[in-house]
Amino acid sequence: MEKKRIEKFKKLLLARRQELLRSIAQTQEEGRAMQHSYGPDEGDRANSSLDRNCYFIKLTHSRGLLGAIDAALARIC
Repeated sequence: MEKKRIEKFKKLLLARRQELLRSIAQTQEEGRAMQHSYGPDEGDRANSSLDRNCYFIKLTHSRGLLGAIDAALARIC
């Protein structure tokens, strides 16, 4: 691949990596704040549990993408 295209893709990957890092940090912070928000009844606790599970899935997905981006950057650098 020509050098110009490699640099273009490298820039795009680095920008996406930064976005993911910000998203991961924000999701972790939201998850920490939510951790202490148990409600008084069973429905509230179920909703809280579901929300935590959604945050966990989002984090797992974002970390997977981050790993793929890091691997791609390692191959082109």
